[in-house]
Amino acid sequence: MDCLLRLVDDIAILESAWEREPVLSTGLGDFGDLLSLADVDEMVSRGFPVDSVRLIAEGRPVPSLSVAADGRYGRSAADRVTDGAKVAARLRAGATLILENLKAHCPAVAEFAAAVSEATGYDTYCTAFLTPAGHPGVAPHHDTASVFVRQLSGTKHWRVSRPVEPWPLREHRGRRMEGTEAVVETTLRVGDCLYVPRGFVHAAAAGTEPSLHLSVALRPVTWGFLLRQAVERAAEERPELREALPPAFSAADREALLRERAGVLGAYLDGLAGSDGARELMRRAVPGAPVPGALLSALRAGGGDG
Repeated sequence: MDCLLRLVDDIAILESAWEREPVLSTGLGDFGDLLSLADVDEMVSRGFPVDSVRLIAEGRPVPSLSVAADGRYGRSAADRVTDGAKVAARLRAGATLILENLKAHCPAVAEFAAAVSEATGYDTYCTAFLTPAGHPGVAPHHDTASVFVRQLSGTKHWRVSRPVEPWPLREHRGRRMEGTEAVVETTLRVGDCLYVPRGFVHAAAAGTEPSLHLSVALRPVTWGFLLRQAVERAAEERPELREALPPAFSAADREALLRERAGVLGAYLDGLAGSDGARELMRRAVPGAPVPGALLSALRAGGGDG
């Protein structure tokens, strides 16, 4: 759990707030062993893959190929890398630089992310955000993953509002972002970290110095996902669940058949609780996490996709 203590100052508070409330932690110490402004400068100057670069200016995307180094005609975008001078020009004009998939390009970040994954059971995705002084970053939005925002250089003022849609998935992207209740409004300084739960609407702007922060996103494992795995397993083992629905010309009582098949599924889930099969499902969904009886009971009873 040492890795989490570099993101939050009280794990018990984080657990109680998980996916329900933001958590602000201050004075967590230096993070320069993982990532710094000098590291970002070096990666961009050396040539960072353009397909892992995003640029945002005044809340709107800028084509990432605008900062690509010159290449021979016909070279695919996947092979292009950044031109440091072009990136610098965009930053001077006020654009936010976003470097994605940092685990593939920064060994220290990759090692830290692996530790966070082990501690949480969730896959992690790490992204660096560099915003020029006095400029906004990404427009108000929500993420479909919970995020730790670790301030590395400068300051950034954040406003976090309650979700429009609780625990959103990808299909909920693009929904209304304004008009929700603000729950956190704070300025992050070096050594501070803000946990933003999945779905909470947020936006930020840099202070009087350029701002660099590292975003550590945790891809959720939902009850809906787990139950879909259980249904697939049930269909493999119970032939009744593989039978086709009656054809349109049939006079069969479809509602009665649905109740019957739901009973078959319920009986299967009831028998699954406490078995090795249930433990295997849980281990696959949340690798490394314990599987106490309460979770097995929840699996048997069912749950929402969130």
